Amino acid sequence: ANLGNYIRIGLWAYTRDDSRAHPFKIEAKNASYHIKKPDGTLLGTVAQGTITEVKYDHNGELTISKSIATINVNTDVILEATTDAQKKSIIFDVHKPDSPYDDYRGRIRIHYDDYDKRVWIINELPLEQYVWGIGEITATGPAEYNRAMTTIFRSYGQYKMDISTEHKYKTFDTVPDSSDQIYRGVVWEMAHPRIREATEATRGKMVYYGGKPILTPFGSWTDGRTRNLNDGHFGGTCREDHHTPSALFPYLVGVDDHWGKHPSLSTCELAAAGNHMVGISAHGALTLAGDEGWDWQRIIKHYLTGVTIQQHY
Repeated sequence: ANLGNYIRIGLWAYTRDDSRAHPFKIEAKNASYHIKKPDGTLLGTVAQGTITEVKYDHNGELTISKSIATINVNTDVILEATTDAQKKSIIFDVHKPDSPYDDYRGRIRIHYDDYDKRVWIINELPLEQYVWGIGEITATGPAEYNRAMTTIFRSYGQYKMDISTEHKYKTFDTVPDSSDQIYRGVVWEMAHPRIREATEATRGKMVYYGGKPILTPFGSWTDGRTRNLNDGHFGGTCREDHHTPSALFPYLVGVDDHWGKHPSLSTCELAAAGNHMVGISAHGALTLAGDEGWDWQRIIKHYLTGVTIQQHY
């Protein structure tokens, strides 16, 4: 099946000194893997379960060691499956300190960013597999809710790949926290299999406006209505509504959301808790799918004005 283009997630970064003191440690759990330069030059082939260490050396160079004879490369090194068949199933353990979420599909790239003098570990994988590991939901609710949410996760990822420039200078598309979408990889995917089930049920479908996939923000609760983009309570700021709809994001306009109204918190209390109230209301969508019997497409089209849902691949 077509799993989409590769999305790039900047998992975390070290300063140059921290990288020397704490090298990245990566191993493949279920297959052998290649170590390559970005131009495809093969540096070595490593058996599964064997750890490769990568750290910053000097003058923009990275040092690769442990699994192969020590060698330096310039700014980037890639670890990936040895065969095309294994590229869809290989799982890398990146040994993230103090985190249970450190297993990822696809390939791993280490990148030295000379702009901010930091060394990044980046997960690159097909968009569908990325959605399998999104940690924004547990998918224990109604199937139509799960399908609505996985569709907007996918659309958000495609938008970040195609249009957003926020992280491009760092050579990736998103970060794995709530400033983009929470992404926890294989551990979350395995613990919550209905996320993958909903993703596969909507494979390749995205939310469109003006002929292309769009930004699809979402939040947990509202005060009974969503907001125009420019009236959103971003950054915990509670403010009055007075802006006209955004010319760049005309589909992000306020709509009724009495289904997702918080039972006790005021508007400003919701804002302080991180509810920007723009786009999809998660609790509203949950109620619409469970109590009102709405299908996933109707839910999306209620909260995102004037959009269509199309097969992207």
